[in-house]
Amino acid sequence: MYNLKGIILDKPDLTPANKIILVPTDFSEVCGNAVLHAAELARILNDKLVILHVVDNKAKASLRKKHAGTESIMERLDKFKTLYEKNCKISIETMMKEGTVFTAINKAAAELHARVMVIGTHGKKGWQYLTGSYILKVTDKSPVPVIIVQNGIFNGKYSKILVPMTDALHPDKKVAWAKYFSGMFNAKMHFYQYFHKDHLQESRLSAFMEKISRSFEMDEIPFFVNKAEKESRFSSQVISYAVSHRCDLIMIIDVNHAVSSAAWYESLLFNNEQIPVMTINLAKVKKPG
Repeated sequence: MYNLKGIILDKPDLTPANKIILVPTDFSEVCGNAVLHAAELARILNDKLVILHVVDNKAKASLRKKHAGTESIMERLDKFKTLYEKNCKISIETMMKEGTVFTAINKAAAELHARVMVIGTHGKKGWQYLTGSYILKVTDKSPVPVIIVQNGIFNGKYSKILVPMTDALHPDKKVAWAKYFSGMFNAKMHFYQYFHKDHLQESRLSAFMEKISRSFEMDEIPFFVNKAEKESRFSSQVISYAVSHRCDLIMIIDVNHAVSSAAWYESLLFNNEQIPVMTINLAKVKKPG
């Protein structure tokens, strides 16, 4: 049961096709940028935008001190709705859930059957919304693709999408997701292959990249395949490639990035170039479409 624009529903009355973009906000500046990003994305795709606020125990305590109720939060959300509907000319709903950001956000995404979620982060700085490795706790369990944005301005398109390829696992799913978003955004796909010193791993990944090339050529989807020059500092090589080729989005399609083993992955989320990063956890996210 959840609250969508003040209406209590037992089950979300939404089809699996769900043209919905979900964006959580804690009303901070970086979350405001995430809402702007999501609103523009919704306008381009003709999707509905749902703005979510999570009320945790700290927020409840703050409200009690002010002798205020959650209606004050709904009022702030309503102001967001009015502002962005007017400026972006899109359909917006608001949603409030109680719990922690680590569970409530993904629960909302599942209930809404959202096809994508946009989350703002301060990276490694400050203590506001989803700093540092905390964001991995959300993205790793997300049932939908997640676009992580910082303070960079969205240019209104994802015309070039960079996909780092580190292994040959789940080949069909990776190809399916890459094709899905290539079609959605009418984007050229750039696949950037990891350099393995191990000969067997290198051979497997190279064979997979050949399979990708054949599949994209057959469907006449524009793409490029390039390879890292060395095994170390892979994330730095990915960012350098993204900058030199003017990529608008980095897409990570993989399985379960544990915080303890995700150094290259995590550094991409907080890259200094402020390039948005989409994560798709194949263990949690259903097939596209």
